[in-house]
Amino acid sequence: MANQQFVSIKKCRFVLRNKKSERPVPVYFLIRIGDTQIKQSIGAKVFPSQWNHIKQRAYVSKILTPLDNFNNQIVNERIGLFLTYYEKFCEYVNNNPKRDKEHYLQTLLFFLQEIDSMNGKSQRSRKTTKKNSSKNNVDIVICLKQYVHSMKGVAAGTKTNYLRAIKALEAFLTARQEKIKSFKQFSTEVFIEMGDWLQNNYTKPGTRQLQVGTLNDYLKCSSLLVRKCAVSVKELTYEEAEAIKYKALTDKSQEDDIALTDDEVIKIFNYKCANDRDEKIKDMFLLECTSGLRISDVVNIDSNINNENGVFIVKILTKKSSGYVKCCLIFEMAKQILEKYKFVMPILGKDETAIKDTINSRIKFIARDAGITGVEHKISHYAGNDKPTSVKVDRWKRVSTHTARRTFVTILSLRGWNYVEIGKYTGQRDIRTVERYDKSKGDPSAQAVFNALPDNKRLVMISQTTNSVVPAVTQTVNPLSALSGDNNDMVKLFKFVYEQIKSFKDPLSIIDETRHFIKSNNISVEWFKSNSKEHVNYKFYRPKLESIFGCDFVTIEQILFSVITMKPD
Repeated sequence: MANQQFVSIKKCRFVLRNKKSERPVPVYFLIRIGDTQIKQSIGAKVFPSQWNHIKQRAYVSKILTPLDNFNNQIVNERIGLFLTYYEKFCEYVNNNPKRDKEHYLQTLLFFLQEIDSMNGKSQRSRKTTKKNSSKNNVDIVICLKQYVHSMKGVAAGTKTNYLRAIKALEAFLTARQEKIKSFKQFSTEVFIEMGDWLQNNYTKPGTRQLQVGTLNDYLKCSSLLVRKCAVSVKELTYEEAEAIKYKALTDKSQEDDIALTDDEVIKIFNYKCANDRDEKIKDMFLLECTSGLRISDVVNIDSNINNENGVFIVKILTKKSSGYVKCCLIFEMAKQILEKYKFVMPILGKDETAIKDTINSRIKFIARDAGITGVEHKISHYAGNDKPTSVKVDRWKRVSTHTARRTFVTILSLRGWNYVEIGKYTGQRDIRTVERYDKSKGDPSAQAVFNALPDNKRLVMISQTTNSVVPAVTQTVNPLSALSGDNNDMVKLFKFVYEQIKSFKDPLSIIDETRHFIKSNNISVEWFKSNSKEHVNYKFYRPKLESIFGCDFVTIEQILFSVITMKPD
């Protein structure tokens, strides 16, 4: 809690407006800072008889009706959301104990505004929606919410995104003149209409326009939920549901996520944080930068790493994709961080979402204090605008947990690693996914900056300090001479793609170049007759080609598969 020497901040409470009412009443979030009391509705109601005053939760019980239980679950989720942001506020107070009351009040109001933004409407718009909504419309929305809450094996963050999409859909259905009474009335045209309406009418509290990318996420998620829920309640068949599509709005924003450079990672590593918690946050972030694992897997790395003859081997079933990753530590920094904690990861939260929130709430400021400088151009396309807008943002403000994964991919790409080898560490099987994480692609200055770094500003690889073997990713011998006697079209293609890999390091560019090569040289692909969706069938040539091209063979194979199976222009 806050430093009591300066400003007294009492523990938050949740109270009902009228404890004796026989009808549902609003639930309020209550907190006192000094002599000022803040009271805010959580945006949900509950019957007083179904409220647990001690636990400050709504009852969910078999003796209640399904509708009451569903409502009470929403109440409890809203309470959980307020508590999450309250914990962030308390953490901020602990890290900034010498601020005055007014500063704390403004910070708390900022967190409360974030909650309103997550709910998708202001209090005023929420009342209007309730007043104007029809019973038929509410039935569809309730059905979708119940479906989301019943989903198993879906992360809490994903469910939150689904509920935001449902709110956008609810606003559209309420405003629509022709009311939708059943799932059978949904069609592609309805979602095209929804996209147009969102672009012109759906805003954040304070009439702030949403980004087109966000609206596209709402369209995608709401159409997906409508299809799945309609099938689950047997209003539509699978084929009928699959016929319902959505049309994405034109998004002119540009990808502007960043990756840290070697020297920036070293700056953060050398920075000594002001408190122990920030130090742990910093180390967990850096471990993600130097291992390539997601933060949800980094927290479990201690129970999935073994020392085998001096080589630290990670064997882990990734939490998000359920893919199996087996690799070794390749950066000395990752080894030093693990040794610092004696291979026992610190606990930063009760689950993946809490851990990410904890790191994201502080890592920007840690990066700033560590000396991460510079300016980035953030190019966003807001709904209602024909052109995107560009604003300058301090580089440290762009740092988040996912920056770490992009950093890992980029720093290895700059060292000449190909995407197939990098994907073995990140757990990404599709080279196109790995390519999107590489922030050095198409930027010759990134390679020039890396080449100009002195040795003391480059991350040290374990193979540079020990005899540990890091998997080789390049070949020193040109394998083309081994195929000098072969003149068939298949080998020509392999030779061409191999040369492109050594020149471009960009799979998407290579795919375009290879398609052009096939057309301009009348290359036949009749030899391609594969029954597999994952691998091209090269008959008896495959073992020979694999032995010649080594690790590059997998990349060549994936590129050729994409080219040959791609629909012609």
